[in-house]
Amino acid sequence: MIRPLKICPNCDGRGFNKATMECEDNIIFKCKICDSKGKIDGEKYFFQTYTEPHGSTTFYNGPVLDKKLFKDLKINED
Repeated sequence: MIRPLKICPNCDGRGFNKATMECEDNIIFKCKICDSKGKIDGEKYFFQTYTEPHGSTTFYNGPVLDKKLFKDLKINED
């Protein structure tokens, strides 16, 4: 059976992320969640955190959540 693939919400399917540092240069680094592939296994479990509407942080371990529906969604590497 083929496992479903999802676009990586950490890098939005690009395979890399950008960060701006104090020197105002963009630094590009590989996405560690999808190993720079842009897609992840839709059934693999990830440790994730997000902010509830009332402000508290929720911890979740399961298939990747939709970052459009969960405020400040963060996917942990391990």
